[in-house]
Amino acid sequence: MKLSDMIALARAGYKMKDIQALEEKEALEEEEEKKPEEKPEAEEKPEEKGEPEDSTDELAEIKKQLEGLTKDKDDLKKQLEEAQKALKEKDHKGGEKEETLEDVIKDFLSD
Repeated sequence: MKLSDMIALARAGYKMKDIQALEEKEALEEEEEKKPEEKPEAEEKPEEKGEPEDSTDELAEIKKQLEGLTKDKDDLKKQLEEAQKALKEKDHKGGEKEETLEDVIKDFLSD
């Protein structure tokens, strides 16, 4: 952390303890960023050895899942179409007569 950053934090109301805690946190984060870079390289080697066998099994499993999802999608499409068709055929007026402006005028003049 730069001196100008510390001054800005102090002006913002941070105390010396808070600023030191932020510096420590920053240092820990930098150390953690360096460590994971080394680990993936070591992990890649075992994966390469087992990849051919695992990939065929995984591929077959993914294909089965895809077929199942495709079937589910088609079933949902059919259900949606049936529901839309039922809604179109249904009478949404609720059995009540809609009163038009013409009806209101007739009632007013008849009194």
